[in-house]
Amino acid sequence: MKKLTLDILDNLGNGKAKIITCNKETEAGDYLLGEVKEAIKGKINNCLFFDFYPEKYPNRNILGRLADIIDFCKDNRAVVLIHDLFFFHYPEAIINVFYGKNNIDGIITSDIEVSYKLKDKDTQVRGRYIRFFLAPMLYGDEIKSKDYHVKALENYGAKDAAIELYKYLVNHSGEVLSFRQVLEQTKSIDRRLMFYVDTINLMNKLGMIYLLKRVDVKDMDELSSGFVYYPTFISDIDLTDLPNEKKFKLKYEAFLVAKMFSENYMVNRAISYHADTIDGKYKSRVEFNRGFLIEYFNRKCIIKIDFSDNNEMIENFKKAKTHIPQMVAVLGHMELIVDKAGIAYYGLENLLEKGLKGYGGF
Repeated sequence: MKKLTLDILDNLGNGKAKIITCNKETEAGDYLLGEVKEAIKGKINNCLFFDFYPEKYPNRNILGRLADIIDFCKDNRAVVLIHDLFFFHYPEAIINVFYGKNNIDGIITSDIEVSYKLKDKDTQVRGRYIRFFLAPMLYGDEIKSKDYHVKALENYGAKDAAIELYKYLVNHSGEVLSFRQVLEQTKSIDRRLMFYVDTINLMNKLGMIYLLKRVDVKDMDELSSGFVYYPTFISDIDLTDLPNEKKFKLKYEAFLVAKMFSENYMVNRAISYHADTIDGKYKSRVEFNRGFLIEYFNRKCIIKIDFSDNNEMIENFKKAKTHIPQMVAVLGHMELIVDKAGIAYYGLENLLEKGLKGYGGF
């Protein structure tokens, strides 16, 4: 059973709508009406279920029906499953219907982030729903495709340019890219800078890409320029012309990022610098890069994958002075060990399969 499903079960009865954000090309409806529904049946006895999805309610206005359900279920335990929130009218009102209702849960899928889509109306629902992310692909999933996953852009006004941009980002997965740098390297798209800013942000909100900011973990300062991207359909990396060794590393990095996001953690690229004045000159060097800062409320962890091809970087990572717990993810299924310096070592495959709970979690 997906950890996402377990998290949803843990939040039943909390008086807030449960929003599952997903990429349009995931089987979110099947997941909602299949695994989630069956899991709830196994947890709650004598629970009433009500399903809403586009094929069942093509007129799009379900508020009256929801009002009838709430009135009918005053003394009953009920779950309302709604697939494709923004297909229906008045999405903010739909979310608010479930606020404060401890006996009725609304579990809803959305193929775009709610706050992004609602814009100013988001203030009407802020704090009234819990957001989850249904990762299109996790470690162990087999997805083979002859083309990139771009269905989420099918109604976008600049569709062709956006698809070309998406392919560029996939081909440069894991790299630090600024918007202006992307513009300079994709002149064939022939668009202004704001197109890149808006379109990349949209891709992130549509669940097409993971967007990671860069954070200097010594002082927790967010670096002002440059982001790191990975496709949520990680199999798209296989469609690039990158060398196989690089694809291997990028896919493992992307699987780690996907696993962390799927468990509702915040993920950023972790950077560490060492600076000193030598002979009157200020000099700095990168202690480690391509690590990941994982955060959950006030708890933090830094994870770096050891591909055994840069021992110096790993040694610098272990020596870096930071108050944040550090983990080296080594290839294979090695069980957790912790050295005298407090550095944790854990098999990467274990981490991708079990998540951070596999080593005690947060």
